[in-house]
Amino acid sequence: MDDTYERILLSIDNEYQDLAVEALRWLCFSTRVLEVRELAEAAVFSTTAQCTKETPLEVSFDVRDRMQDPLDILGILSGLAVYRLPNVQDDDGFSDDDDFSDININHDPSIAGTDKTKGKVLLSHFSVKEYLVSSRLGSKVEQFALHEDRSHEILATKCLYYTLYFQLFIDDRGKISCGNSSAFDYHLSDYAFGEWVDHAQKVDYESELTHLIISFIETRDSPGSTLPQLWNDTFQSKVLPPIYLTSLWGLYWPCKKLAETGPHVNIQGGYYGSALQAASSNSQESIVQLLLSNGADTNIQGGYYGSALQAASCRYNERMIQLLLDHGADVNIQGGHYGSALYTASYEGNKDIVQLLLDHGADVKIDTGLHHNPLEAALVQKHVDIALMLLEYGMEVKSCCGYGAKEALAKKEFRRFIDIEMEAIKSYRRRENRILR
Repeated sequence: MDDTYERILLSIDNEYQDLAVEALRWLCFSTRVLEVRELAEAAVFSTTAQCTKETPLEVSFDVRDRMQDPLDILGILSGLAVYRLPNVQDDDGFSDDDDFSDININHDPSIAGTDKTKGKVLLSHFSVKEYLVSSRLGSKVEQFALHEDRSHEILATKCLYYTLYFQLFIDDRGKISCGNSSAFDYHLSDYAFGEWVDHAQKVDYESELTHLIISFIETRDSPGSTLPQLWNDTFQSKVLPPIYLTSLWGLYWPCKKLAETGPHVNIQGGYYGSALQAASSNSQESIVQLLLSNGADTNIQGGYYGSALQAASCRYNERMIQLLLDHGADVNIQGGHYGSALYTASYEGNKDIVQLLLDHGADVKIDTGLHHNPLEAALVQKHVDIALMLLEYGMEVKSCCGYGAKEALAKKEFRRFIDIEMEAIKSYRRRENRILR
């Protein structure tokens, strides 16, 4: 197979080798299957977009460098990629991105009248990628060798550049502002804006991408910026702190740079209220550690969960919860959607996290001000073991809405009692819903 792939690569015309390298990079490391028109745009843009370190957010791209026919990219990659008919769906109406066939797109009657550039393209075999990322490429084709970390850095960078360039032609109303819009079809825009974070997360070192991301985020609200329309649509016109965004998205190195260069770590704002809560809600353990080491307040309140500990209690990550507790998180802090960390963990059904919170002094009798408590949460979700644990730690059953609690407890018939409690709660909820209707 190595000899076969080498012969195919050697057969690519010198004029198109750089284009082929970039196309293969996108095929190997894209986060989803690309359409032909997306791949053609990505490969050309990757080889011709220009920027400078002095002005990293100014991107130059000549649309005349585009292929006249995006399908030409398939000819350049002949033998290395396969094509799938556009809009192929299975019996349930869902597109199957794994159903590919190597067909003659110019003569197959089944695609007559369709937009062939919307067809999907994929490597012809998994061994193509395995070969390109290996160390087995001979000296004659070494320019085609790909490195995974570097490739994700390149793709994240190109996605950001493409987003920046695309925004140059968007007016205040979100419309393409050039005179001849048909000449400016930005087929890669959805992928670029939607997937650059996934690529950036895979870059485990500081690089020029780190600084580009920070510049990209910080410039979005500056006077004259071309970015606000895009960002406002995405974040509902809310101005979000850069460190909050990098924490939310799991971008370690940009977050590290921001945490070390300014008093930003406890700034509040956004759906999760703070950078620490945002990182905790997405189980970004390394970023939680980073924020804590730079002075993040574990008990800062606000946002959907109320606190970082409550956000972490929704996730199955004991180490992160222990980390927060070791840095002074108040195990009984109240607020947010669930009221307390113990309620959150009881509702989610993680017995080990409930035990961890109880071991650190979580109060089962604490009044969160809600109309329900951790025991009721466990019962409604049918987490019997957690309900028993809470009872053993002194949870007052009378605070639930069941009947015969004292008799059941006296006889230690916990499981029978739980069944009764669960049915009583369901009945109560049904009556409440009827009244509300």
